[in-house]
Amino acid sequence: MIKMCYKSPHKIILGCLSAMVVIVSMVLFNAVYQSAKHQLLDNRLKSGEREVREIGRLLELQLQSGLSNEVVIKNLQQSILNTDVGMEFICMYNTNGVELCHPNPALIGHQITTNDSYLHKVGKQDSKAFLEVLQEGTLKSGIRDFTNDPNRGSEIVTIYPVKGTDWLVASHVNIDAMQAQLSTLYNNLLIVFLIGVLVIIALSYFLIRLIYRRYEQLISKQVDGLNEEVELLNTLNQQLLSTKQNEQIKITNAEKDSSSKKRIVTYHKDEMIAISTDSIAYVFLNNGLSFLRTFSNENYAVTGSLDDIYKQLNADCFYRVNRQLIINISAIKTIYIYGKNQLKLLVEPVFDKDVLISKNKVAAFKKWLDR
Repeated sequence: MIKMCYKSPHKIILGCLSAMVVIVSMVLFNAVYQSAKHQLLDNRLKSGEREVREIGRLLELQLQSGLSNEVVIKNLQQSILNTDVGMEFICMYNTNGVELCHPNPALIGHQITTNDSYLHKVGKQDSKAFLEVLQEGTLKSGIRDFTNDPNRGSEIVTIYPVKGTDWLVASHVNIDAMQAQLSTLYNNLLIVFLIGVLVIIALSYFLIRLIYRRYEQLISKQVDGLNEEVELLNTLNQQLLSTKQNEQIKITNAEKDSSSKKRIVTYHKDEMIAISTDSIAYVFLNNGLSFLRTFSNENYAVTGSLDDIYKQLNADCFYRVNRQLIINISAIKTIYIYGKNQLKLLVEPVFDKDVLISKNKVAAFKKWLDR
């Protein structure tokens, strides 16, 4: 009996697929996160530049309308007073580094020093003192680091010079606060990623299990077919062994059919020889002539066709395999399944060609064995 004793491959496939999905998803997830991080930073720089431009032009219009510098500064201070400095805010300096406007009034008049902070462009390491940047009085943007104040985080800063003055409108974005936003974004993306991975793995398990069930059914049918062939083969060989070991078959054959020959007369080197049918392994055709081969592996030419010879032999001991061969049951050593519906006989002495029982004669051959 053949049993399916192999390991289920769908579990291995699922494990490999799950690992692949996790790895690919992690790579994509990090790529999306990094892209979102750079996109957010770029958007902050652009929005900061756009905001200081608008505020700077508004201040320029106020000055052009005849308002004094003090009034314009006062108006800006009132508009930004007490705005949240935790995330982003607007302030204004002059080119000497003095703060003219700030959401926290206590910082108005604060003097920026050379070692106060440094500004460097995004993605570059070289930096310049923030005071020097203010003194240049041009449009600038970058990352402001407070090297001497560990309690203050870096900021994204964009400064815009107001025409006709030494004023510099500046937007500030706290990077730590922005990182908190990124962390929130990261956590949300991570949740979506984990849910997506679980959904993909669940769907993969379902699909693989469905496919594997069909595979199991197919293998089961093949195993059942093999078991049937093995049982058939065992039955045939048992029948062969039982028939060969039954010594009474000769007596029974003699009683049943007294007309069957016990000897066949032939000639060998001008000598007449009578060969006992019990010593004949098989009779075969070769180039249109009939020959018999004995169990001692000797060949003799005989007269008559295979049809005529077969009629003279004991039908219980001899079987007409095909048009070219009549075989003695004692010459059959083993029976094999051949192809889907045929049998192959292993004979001794060995015949020059394969001895096959066609599918049309398998039933008759089994019946002959089971006599």
